[in-house]
Amino acid sequence: MVPESFRQVDSGVEVFIGGQPGGYDALQQMGFRSVIDVDATPPGVRPPAAMTIVHLPLRYSGITHQQASELIAVLEELERPVYIHCHHGTNRAPAAAAVGLIGTGELSSAQGMQLMDQAGADAAFQGLFRSVADARVIPSHERAPRVSDIQSFDSFAVLMAKIDEQTSLLAMQTSGVSPSSEAAAESAALVDLLRVAFDGCAQMEEEGFRNHAVESIAQATALEHALRRQQFDQARNHFAALNATCSDCHRAYRD
Repeated sequence: MVPESFRQVDSGVEVFIGGQPGGYDALQQMGFRSVIDVDATPPGVRPPAAMTIVHLPLRYSGITHQQASELIAVLEELERPVYIHCHHGTNRAPAAAAVGLIGTGELSSAQGMQLMDQAGADAAFQGLFRSVADARVIPSHERAPRVSDIQSFDSFAVLMAKIDEQTSLLAMQTSGVSPSSEAAAESAALVDLLRVAFDGCAQMEEEGFRNHAVESIAQATALEHALRRQQFDQARNHFAALNATCSDCHRAYRD
């Protein structure tokens, strides 16, 4: 029995979307044969032997031609029913399903945009909506080469450098009276980077470091929500709090 939180893309297509699953065993018991994980955080456990998992992390800023090609390829290859999920199931998962299934010819552009609306995708993530609006069938001879299913893991130092770069980018995008239209997507990307760093690396560190990591994720998430709601004064406050948390952590553990 598939729960109501899982949305079937179309009655004639055995593809469902949603948020992080409770576990792969539970998905298998529901009858799912394959999973496409578009969240930034890689799957943390091995799937059952009879299930195929493809990790194809997407950003909130949009879906590239390479990623669209891969989505189409895996949707053609994987045994169905397929479950496509991101962290919450409302933005990247429906966009991935729409782009991939428009690409295979199973959905029209109008159906793809309707899926975004039905899933509750946030209009603040304009890049995802553009990706769906621009999606088309990509013949096999035009597709970019498929990337391996195996996701490489960045070292903690590399992840922290990426977090610093993303924070600097956000500082520029939120410095004016009205932040950039891409600021919400870039703040969501920062949340993803922090989650990957925490889930993959910070668990190994001491408790004080982990507390700073949890607080930074909370402040970055609050920043993202404020930008999505165009609450710019609150966004600046959350950005300042995030910077303060990062500075405290750097003084204690890096400087």
